[in-house]
Amino acid sequence: MLTNGHKQVARLAIVAVSALLAVACNSNKVAPSYTGANNTEQGYYQKAVDAMRRNQFELAESNLKALDTYYPTGAYTEQAQLDLMYSQYRQGQFVEAAATGSKFINSYPNQAKLDYAYYVAAVALMAEGQSTLAKLFKQNPAERDQKYNLQAFSLLSELTARFPNTLYYNDATQRMRYIRNLSANKLLATADFSLKRKSYVAAIKQAQLLLEQYREAPAALDALTIIVSAYTALGQASVAQSYANILAASQATSAIAPTTPVFAKPPSAP
Repeated sequence: MLTNGHKQVARLAIVAVSALLAVACNSNKVAPSYTGANNTEQGYYQKAVDAMRRNQFELAESNLKALDTYYPTGAYTEQAQLDLMYSQYRQGQFVEAAATGSKFINSYPNQAKLDYAYYVAAVALMAEGQSTLAKLFKQNPAERDQKYNLQAFSLLSELTARFPNTLYYNDATQRMRYIRNLSANKLLATADFSLKRKSYVAAIKQAQLLLEQYREAPAALDALTIIVSAYTALGQASVAQSYANILAASQATSAIAPTTPVFAKPPSAP
């Protein structure tokens, strides 16, 4: 025999099933192509474009995401993704902008504006690497986590290799040089730390690694200085003198690189 509690549960179950059946019946009817959309494809895109012109990038992002949700394969799909990346970048959503750029690169490998996607995604990653906290405390860029810079370097490398005539080539190569120099400086700091701790063998290995990987970086001269100091401390005067000669020759032919690179202005709208 069913108790009152069981009867109540049974009634609730019947109500639930009835509701599901009603939904199933309604689903057999011809529904709109994009259920939930409150605007046309062109309407969403035009709102986004108008918002971007007014620098209302949050509103632009909202309309572009709605366009992607309700009209994922429409006439504006490709351009909308580029606009979304730019809107996210302008809002300081650098990781999101880079992700949108990577999605575009993977989805449209032959698109006419593919170089723009590579470039903005890379610039966004570099911007993320320069965290607000690090800048607030004036942290040395070489001491920051280089994860985002290395990801940016990979994108810039692909950009310059695939599009040697791109509008962004010169700025991309300068950014790549900057990232290489940061990586070299980070390795130099490690070697210098080992030298100060009198870990001379470790300092030599780290400095030599810097010379192997970043020979053209300004830090290469300092790496040679560390090697000379370390071999001198180890009592290997002849080896130290050999590196001192290399250092002197390198200093004579080395050009002084600017400490703060001047990059192009932030990307413009696609």
